[in-house]
Amino acid sequence: MVRNLQNQKNFARLAFMQELSERHLDLIERIGVVHEQQGLRPAAGRIIGLLLVAPEGEMTFEEIRSVLGLSKSATSTALTFLQGMGSVEYRTRPGDRKRYFRKSMHEWERQFFERAMRFLEIRTLFEEVADLHREAGSNAHEALDRMTDFLDALAKATEVAYREWVESMAAPTH
Repeated sequence: MVRNLQNQKNFARLAFMQELSERHLDLIERIGVVHEQQGLRPAAGRIIGLLLVAPEGEMTFEEIRSVLGLSKSATSTALTFLQGMGSVEYRTRPGDRKRYFRKSMHEWERQFFERAMRFLEIRTLFEEVADLHREAGSNAHEALDRMTDFLDALAKATEVAYREWVESMAAPTH
């Protein structure tokens, strides 16, 4: 029974890989480009896109490589990188030596706050540069002051939004 269920899942996975629609491919590409613009390597971004659109949310190394047309080396490098970042994880199945990779959905909060902390670091640096310009009697500090004001407002709004989201997640649903 378990083996039959496994065979049905494998068949569904194969069918998915063969029937990737233009919409699937477009989403994979767009997700990949967004991640690439945030500093990820192209292969890594597209792997994230693929794992997000995969029906079961997970795929084997060979499935990923085959669908994206990547070399073994590029696939391995990207998966190792994504695992190191905490963006991708894998699991194994009893009696199956393959690794099934999936997007780590629980890591998004940590990653979001790491990015937010980078903005705060930038804000602090902008403030220091603005102070230098003020001390030198230059008006160049004005644009930097506007940037730091914006980042302060963004930080406050993000904090409020996060708090409201946490409260809404804790509230019982009817």
